[in-house]
Amino acid sequence: MKIADRLKEKQYCKNIAVVDGNVQLTYQDLYKKASTLSQVLAFVSTRREHVAILLPNSVNYVVAYCSVLLAGDVVVPIYFKATGEEIKNSVEYCDTNILITDTENFARVENTSFDHQVVVINIDTLSMIGLGKCGIRANPQSPAHVAVMLGTSGSTSIPKRVMLSDENLIENAVGIIHSLQYTQDERFLCLLPMTFASGNTSQLVVSLLLTSTLYIYHGPLHPKFIFDCIKCNHITSTTIVPSVLKVLLSDGKDYSSECPSLKTICFGGGPTDDLTISKIVNSPLRDKFVQMYGQTEASTRISHLHYSKDHDKPTSAGKPLFN
Repeated sequence: MKIADRLKEKQYCKNIAVVDGNVQLTYQDLYKKASTLSQVLAFVSTRREHVAILLPNSVNYVVAYCSVLLAGDVVVPIYFKATGEEIKNSVEYCDTNILITDTENFARVENTSFDHQVVVINIDTLSMIGLGKCGIRANPQSPAHVAVMLGTSGSTSIPKRVMLSDENLIENAVGIIHSLQYTQDERFLCLLPMTFASGNTSQLVVSLLLTSTLYIYHGPLHPKFIFDCIKCNHITSTTIVPSVLKVLLSDGKDYSSECPSLKTICFGGGPTDDLTISKIVNSPLRDKFVQMYGQTEASTRISHLHYSKDHDKPTSAGKPLFN
C-alpha cells in the first residue's frame, strides 16, 4: 500500500482531516484539492519529478504533500524559514524542477537565482511562473520506490537528504500506532514542522493512515495557551521537542484535570536535561509522557519509553518499536 492509495480509499470520507484555525478540510475535501493540484503538476511534468514544497504548517502544506504523492512524484520538503540560499541549495541538490509555495512566500522564491529552470506554482491561485536558466532542466534519478526526501537536522554533520519509500514511512507509522495504541478517533496537535521527520511521519502520515484529525497549532509557546488548545479541541496526543517540553512544564501548574482527552505527550529530537526529567517523573501528567528516540534515516522513530510503565528508567531511550 502507498499513502496515495490510502487517500484514494478515503476520497468520500467526511471525517475531519486537518484543522488550521478557522479552516478545516474533510478527507473528501482534502482529496479533491490534492487531486486538482496533482493535475496541475501533471501539466508541467515530463517525468517522475522531485517536487519541492516551501510552505509553513498549514492546510496548504497537507494539500501540497498529498498532491505530489497522488501525482506519483517525490516530495522534497523545504523548511519555510529557509533563506534564499538554502532554498536554492535544496532545489539544486535534490534535482528539483517544480516548487510549490504560496503568495506570502512567493517573493522570496522569485528573487532566487536557480542554475536550472524551475516551475514555481502558487498554491493559493494555481498560477505558475518559470524561474532560473531557461531550457536547462535537472535530471531526477531517484529509485522508483522513493516517495519523500526528508532533510536531516545536521546535528552531527552538515544537513543532507534521506530518500524514504512509502513502505518505510508506513511501516514506521504502524510501529508508532502499535506502541501508542492509537485509534481512528485520535486528535493530534501538531507543533512540529511537518517538513522534518517527526512531524512528517509521527504526525502527518500517522494521521492520514488512521483517518484521524490533525490540528495545526499557531499559538504562543506557553503552557496556558497550549493546554487551552488541548482542552478546547479535545486533543488526544501531541509531539514536542525538549525546548517546548521545558516550556510546557515551566509554570508548575497541574493541567491534568483540565485535559481529560489527553492520552500522550511524546517528546524527543534531542537530549533532555535531568531537571526536566525530574519534573516529568513528579508531574501529575507523568503517565502521559512518552520519550522517543529516532533518526530521519529510520523514517523517524526507533524506540519509545513509556513513563506509565518504565518511570524507574527515566534516562533510557526505551524499547524498540514493533517491526
